[in-house]
Amino acid sequence: MSEIEKEKDNESFFSKLKICSVIKPKCSIILQVLEIANKYILILPDKGNIEIYEIKLCKYLMTLPETIHEERINRVTELKSGLLVTTSSDQTAKIIKLDYDKKEYEEVQILAGHTCDVWMCLELSDGNLATSSNDKTIRVWFNDPETNLYEEFKILSTDYDEVGEMLETKNKILVTCSVFDAAYEVHLWNISTYERIGIIEDIATCGYKDLIQITDDIVCVNGSRDEEGLQFISLSKMAKVNHIEDFNNNKIESLYTAKDGTIFIGYWEGSDENFNDPSNAGHIKQYKFNEKDITLTEIWEKKKAHNFCIYGFNQLSNGDFVSFSNDVKIWK
Repeated sequence: MSEIEKEKDNESFFSKLKICSVIKPKCSIILQVLEIANKYILILPDKGNIEIYEIKLCKYLMTLPETIHEERINRVTELKSGLLVTTSSDQTAKIIKLDYDKKEYEEVQILAGHTCDVWMCLELSDGNLATSSNDKTIRVWFNDPETNLYEEFKILSTDYDEVGEMLETKNKILVTCSVFDAAYEVHLWNISTYERIGIIEDIATCGYKDLIQITDDIVCVNGSRDEEGLQFISLSKMAKVNHIEDFNNNKIESLYTAKDGTIFIGYWEGSDENFNDPSNAGHIKQYKFNEKDITLTEIWEKKKAHNFCIYGFNQLSNGDFVSFSNDVKIWK
């Protein structure tokens, strides 16, 4: 029996979803779609200005100019306070305050210290911020509750591994993985002490956005764009516990864990040079995770969900599902 089994499930919640809205921003590649303030959608392009839309009517609201940074913006994070953090290849992160009524923004603080591209910012459970970078460090920024500003607190060094994606688990472990295929490692850090507690080696990955948490114990790294399939890591064992090497012909561009615990992948076929090639198609598959044997069972598929590669997913606070390619589709 293959590690990936098919299961027809007509009762799948997502099998009943229908496209209700389509947003077509002024860009060809979308890096991120983020829900902010529980009522707006922020669209981060590969190049160009950040666009913000009202979710309810998909109506354009405002723009954040790409000139916020001197180089490309790699990720946007919303803090619990409602402030936004933009991380950039100009080696900085910036904290931004939005006024949705006036359609204006204010730069609150610049976090400077990294010496290479800053990939993402993560707000930790202790209130501090963590930023990852090509300079082979994670920098932790302490929050001063009196000023609500941040100052550099700790520098966590991976020695030789450029850091991209990060996540914090429920038991306060910070998981970080390579931004490129520099060291093939995943690092585990204790947030209470900010000490490294483990390194999982021989992990093939070729980019940030490739790390997801499936259960309290299992995280998954996608190396499919580098023809390395999916790799599952047990946090309790601090080891790789399964590796599905030939996964969907290794054309997975995006991975996402939905609120119900199922896993969505975006895969594609066609030309990566011609966006208007009629043969291009972005497909979606939904999987159930089998915790006992660390495998996946396919339960739903949507062919040609987009006309190009699917770069990512998100699920809104109201339960609606978002997929994005060179456009954004909201599924109800």
